[in-house]
Amino acid sequence: MAPDTLVQQMPSLPTRGRTFLSRSLVQPAPPARELEAKYMSFKAHEPSQPHEEDIFLTGINKPQRKSAPSATHELRQLRADAAAMEAQLASLCVKWQENLPDPAIRESACMAAKAKWISSQAEQVNRSLKDQVLQQQLYLASLQHFMTQSPFLTPSRSKELFDGMHGYSELTMAMSDAQRTSHLQSQCDLGVRLVPALMGRFTRQHLPSATFSNPFSHTSVMADGNYTYVSNILLCRIPHRSLEVAVGAALHYFQNLSTELKIHVGVQCELEMMQDLGEARAYTQMRYRNGPKFCSTSNTTLAARITPESAIVVADFVDRDARYPIDRTSGGRVGLDSCLSYVSYRC
Repeated sequence: MAPDTLVQQMPSLPTRGRTFLSRSLVQPAPPARELEAKYMSFKAHEPSQPHEEDIFLTGINKPQRKSAPSATHELRQLRADAAAMEAQLASLCVKWQENLPDPAIRESACMAAKAKWISSQAEQVNRSLKDQVLQQQLYLASLQHFMTQSPFLTPSRSKELFDGMHGYSELTMAMSDAQRTSHLQSQCDLGVRLVPALMGRFTRQHLPSATFSNPFSHTSVMADGNYTYVSNILLCRIPHRSLEVAVGAALHYFQNLSTELKIHVGVQCELEMMQDLGEARAYTQMRYRNGPKFCSTSNTTLAARITPESAIVVADFVDRDARYPIDRTSGGRVGLDSCLSYVSYRC
């Protein structure tokens, strides 16, 4: 059948011409070289302009990011994984039943396999913990190495200074008066003998820093799991003064310490003599109070020795005394004990 047989006569439209619909053929895109030639010929015939600018358009094709899987896809993946694991479990059960038909033997084998798996997991955790411990040890060793290179380590020797000046001292209830006196005298004599060597050990490096016009003073604070240690080293050079004058000034300072503390910082300090030990030695109790929330008591030995070449004053505390107990745990009570050494040399 010819195509024109399907065309039917349509009524003519009023006052309008006939309209024809035609489909234009799609022209193929000219190649790049032809476009470049046309552009160059157009630029050649175009009149030149004094201020001409070239505009370049560059397109960057960025790969699209993978879209995150939806909850439906994750649920399907989990179901597929569960089905695969169930199939694997069924296959293993069939193999066990085929190779071990006896239920008792099969149960024993299952228990052995379970125990082996538990032991393997424990070994794996143990290896992981050992690796962590080794790593922490390496970190600690590195920190210790860096601490030895710290410029603040050398002056900060409060704990070492305390250990050199004080040894544990306890007076029990079973001691007689003679034993108590002998113990306290020995503590005083030991401090007097050890202090010169300790002062030389801890102050030798600082002696060049002390001048007549500028004393040297260094305060250090350290702590361990039980106590906080505060130390102070003071070096003074006193020109044109005799040893007796320097010692007298130091003793006068300690005699007026309670008055000065009360005037300047509001701390009440009391020194009570409990026992005279002879030869410039005594056993005392020192009490400090600063308001209702700070109160401290310390049983302290005092000793002094003066020679033509040096003068030494030592104060050291007793850790425990059953006859004169000290409360350090109640409200407002603070455990504050001190060791003091004063050494003066004739220059």
